[in-house]
Amino acid sequence: GKAATLTGGTTGIADGVTLVAFQSKDGTAGYVALPDLTIAPGAEMVLQPEGVALLLTGLDAPLVEDESFGMEVEFARGHADVIVQIEASNATRHSHAGHAH
Repeated sequence: GKAATLTGGTTGIADGVTLVAFQSKDGTAGYVALPDLTIAPGAEMVLQPEGVALLLTGLDAPLVEDESFGMEVEFARGHADVIVQIEASNATRHSHAGHAH
């Protein structure tokens, strides 16, 4: 297999979707934009609030917990259509509804 390079995404509910990484520096926590992220063949990449994430900007309306929306996750050589489940704003882990690891 070949490596996959995650570059960002698009969704109809926001103006932008940016690939970001969470970092804490000098007591200040926040997100920094990443140009892209290469995922090795066979590796698993988990997007999570305090790690690598896709940040939505310019939302059309507030996100509502337990609802979902479609997103196109973009890679250097294509894209994947996914459904995103909205969780509590203080969630640090994702639910396993609809899938198992």
